[in-house]
Amino acid sequence: MRARTGDQSAHMSFGAGVHKCVGEPLGRAFLDEVLPRLADAFPDLAFLKDGVEPHLTSILQCPTTLPCVLDATNRRLNARMVEIRSKADARAIVNDDETWMPPTMVEHLEALQEKSGHDLSTAIAVARNAPFFLSGPRHETIRPMVMEHLGGNRISAWHAHWEDAASAASRRLEGRAKLDLVADFTDPLFKAAVKSVLGIAARDHERFDALAPKIQEVLHPWLPMRDLLRIQDVMADLLGLMDLPELGADTPLRLLNAIRSETPEGFDERALKSLVLVLYGASFNVRHTLANVLYHILLLLPEEWRFVRTRAEFEKRLDGLIAQCAATKYIYHIARTPVQVGNETLEAGTTARLQLLSINRHEPVGHLAFGHGLHRCLGAAMSRQILRTAIPALFSRHPDIALDPHRHHYLKMSQTIAFDLLPCLLP
Repeated sequence: MRARTGDQSAHMSFGAGVHKCVGEPLGRAFLDEVLPRLADAFPDLAFLKDGVEPHLTSILQCPTTLPCVLDATNRRLNARMVEIRSKADARAIVNDDETWMPPTMVEHLEALQEKSGHDLSTAIAVARNAPFFLSGPRHETIRPMVMEHLGGNRISAWHAHWEDAASAASRRLEGRAKLDLVADFTDPLFKAAVKSVLGIAARDHERFDALAPKIQEVLHPWLPMRDLLRIQDVMADLLGLMDLPELGADTPLRLLNAIRSETPEGFDERALKSLVLVLYGASFNVRHTLANVLYHILLLLPEEWRFVRTRAEFEKRLDGLIAQCAATKYIYHIARTPVQVGNETLEAGTTARLQLLSINRHEPVGHLAFGHGLHRCLGAAMSRQILRTAIPALFSRHPDIALDPHRHHYLKMSQTIAFDLLPCLLP
């Protein structure tokens, strides 16, 4: 029962009246003793939210597992990969483009195609236009071309569009006693907010939307051949479904339309569609992060999330919410040359997997949720604006929304923290 009186003690977790739990003093003493000791013993403890397994009965709800990372110490996963949990080491890696580079996916796929005999031409074409797998001249061409339209100064032109999308998504919840914030709010809002900005038009929207979530698997640095061939087929289908927009004077200008009108050398129509498609796949993280932030806020008592209704206070807390709730689990960098990281000497070609859960643990500002430097997420400004718009819109229209406790469910994704189901209640 969520307290709505402003008094945080006005709950019935221990019952009330003559049948109030006789073990309340012992329970409170136990929690008062254990929780501070745990926090003192493991100040860098980080919670793996999507690994929780709940136990639900008609009278009991509790987790059966609470997986955590206990410290921020780097650890070697195998001979070719080290997990970076240290904030200082992660900062050093993302700021050193001479020593570190993104995963060399194009070269990997070309070698795999030659050795296996499988036709991986579509996967290679997509990888050649995925900014997070590129460095060098092609990346230097793509980045300013995209940022010209998705950068902070230009993306604000879409503000009214996002306000309308957030308002419409919030209105659709009215009159509902039970709802799923993923299916009923974050998913439709994401599609309405992002597809227009990127200029994605499909001749069969229903099929495109059904296949589109699978684009996220392209973000995995390496996949087994069977999975790679399956994802390649999906990408081919999606590229075939995409219609090129008519060249014209959009206001504001949609990305695919814009880059078609200024197509640089070495980019045909397939390359431009591939670029926009992988940007859309990466943009799913704003959908997931939005759901993660909503869940985080709804775990608080109502009086504790009143900050959402005050724009100035919400703006101050937004970066902290993104740092804590970002959907991305890892950033990958490859050592160009032998390098010392902490106590580890890494050979050239070794992968550093930056684990954002630990790195962002104490970073309300300056976090790495969107990456950093040359490989900072191209959609970071768009993502922030959507979150900035959608979260207050939901809580302003539905101030009494509450979680349906322990009914949520996470997608099983190795690279992303993402809700599949987030049930809530409206009075």
